[in-house]
Formats: sequence, C-alpha cells, structure tokens
Amino acid sequence: MGLEGLYRSKIFERVVLTMLTSTEDRLETRLSYGKKIKDLQGVFNCARKDPCFLNAILLKSKPMKLESLEHDGKQHPSFSEFLEHWGAEPCLFGPLWAKNRGVGIVIADRGISRKEIEESDYAFFSMVLSQINANLSRLATKRNLSS
Repeated sequence: MGLEGLYRSKIFERVVLTMLTSTEDRLETRLSYGKKIKDLQGVFNCARKDPCFLNAILLKSKPMKLESLEHDGKQHPSFSEFLEHWGAEPCLFGPLWAKNRGVGIVIADRGISRKEIEESDYAFFSMVLSQINANLSRLATKRNLSS
C-alpha cells in the first residue's frame, strides 16, 4: 500500500520495489508503478554476489537522494546498464530492513518529466519508507514469536 501511495500521490511518476528472493541470492522486481515501467523490470534484478550498485544501496541505513544518476553512481560496474534504461533523472533510493538486514529497495523518481525532487518530496518518501520498514520489522518479530 505504501508503494502505491507514493505513486498515487502524483509526486512520483515511477516507483519500483525490488526484494531479495527467499534464497537471498538475488534482488528481483516485485512491484512497479508508472508509465512504461514494466519494460524496465529486468534492470532491477541482480545477484547478491555481483558487484551491482543496487547491492551497495541495500546496505545503506537510510534513504538516498541522488540529484544526477549520471554523476553519482558511475563507480559501480552495473550502473551503466541501469542508467541506459532508467535515465539520469534525479532519483530516490530507499533500503528496506527486517531483522537488522537489508531485504529490498524502493526506487522512485519524477520520470521523464525531469522535475527536480524537492525536500518535501524526499521527506514524504522517507516517511512512507519508515512506515514500510516499521511494518516489516513488526512482521518479522511476529513471525519469530510464532515459530
């Protein structure tokens, strides 16, 4: 619901959720919202053992706002493929956590409109992300207690 809320807010034109598979060896696209986003789903999939820039984001503890993907992410080998398909527009990346480990990433931007991401947009994204993370933590704790 949180991801759909990000998209329906009309602030973000593209929103993607990529999650670790149950075997934890791959990040794979689970949900996506936006125009022509279905064509991009493979861009968000990568093996945990690969030097994929998404794996580096998965280790972060808080959301990231990148003003220019072209400038901010080039140090990662797989970044050029992502950039080619997604574009260089300003973008937000939010790591998802459960049981003190990264389990996924939320990616959102203004799409091809190339509108700047305002601080209020970043604050809204961060608030939604914190609610998703709180729910993931609660569900992981509940699952441990019932096991």
